[in-house]
Parts: sequence; C-alpha cells; structure tokens
Amino acid sequence: MFLASLLRSDLILALKNKRTNRTELLRCLLSRIKNKEIDLKRPLEEGEVVLVIKQELKQRYESQADANQAGRLDLAKKDEESIEYLQNFLPKMMSGPDTKQEIKDELAKISEVDKQNFGLVMSKIMPKLKNRVEAGEVAKFVREFLSLEEK
Repeated sequence: MFLASLLRSDLILALKNKRTNRTELLRCLLSRIKNKEIDLKRPLEEGEVVLVIKQELKQRYESQADANQAGRLDLAKKDEESIEYLQNFLPKMMSGPDTKQEIKDELAKISEVDKQNFGLVMSKIMPKLKNRVEAGEVAKFVREFLSLEEK
C-alpha cells in the first residue's frame, strides 16, 4: 500500500500547486485503483498497484499515438508529460546480465523433467521476476538457456 499512499500524497501536492494535468492524472489513477479494490473486495498489494499503473501507461501511450496521428500536438505533449510522471512510480527494470543470471539460478532449481516443458518453466520463473522484467525478455532468455542445455 506504500505506492497507493504515495500517489495520494502526490495528489494533495498537485492540488496545492494547482497542477491540473497532474491532478487529473492522479485522480484517474487512484479511481482505477479504488475500482480494482472494490472488484477484488480487498486492498491491492504493491504488485497489483504496479499493474494498474502499467495499464494506465499503456492507455497514455495509445492516446499519445492517436493524438500525434490526428495532429493534436497539445494533447500528445500532455500525454508525454503523464507518461514521464507515471514511469517514476514503476520499479526499476533489471538489466540483461542480471536477468540472465537470475534465470540461470532459477533453472538450476528446476528438475530435469520440468525443463522439457517451456510453459512450466515460465510459470515457475515469472512470479519471481514479475514487475522487474518484461515477460518477452524472460521467455527469450529461457528459450536460449533451454536450447543450450539440449546441445
């Protein structure tokens, strides 16, 4: 809940400083978080709040692309500012060598039978790397390591 409380305090600061774009963004984001909590009937965990932020980021990227395509540079600039601001709340992504090492360590813990099944390997590795590495990158490294082990 640290992230949600940080967003709430940033909303208060944005209101005090009369930053309308940021106020609008934070209200929208906090309402999405609240709606998700109501749907789940429990407070969200940090990882779930990060997923809501990622969804909002994805929506802002799409909005920015549409605004650019329509020639509305003012809206595109507003979305760009929102994107930059929201990215501050996401956890730092792991770099390639760190990711490879962590995947290697996790693969060492998995039995030989499980290594034959790519989906099973991914299901065991992804929860440990969630929100720190893109799933596509993990899949690429897992395929690479599994193909190296077969040789």
